Amino acid sequence: MNTAHWWFIGLSWALTLIVFGALSVAALLRHRNAKRQLARLETRARGKS
Repeated sequence: MNTAHWWFIGLSWALTLIVFGALSVAALLRHRNAKRQLARLETRARGKS
C-alpha cells in the first residue's frame, strides 16, 4: 500500500475542513455585523405594535 497516497488524502480533507470552517466563521461575522447594523438603523419603537 502506498503511504504517500494517504498523506495526500489526509491533507486534502484537512484543507477542505479549514476552508469550510473559514467560510463558516466569515458568514457568522457578516451575519452578526448585519444584525447589529439593522438594529442601529431601526427607527420604529420596539414593543409597540
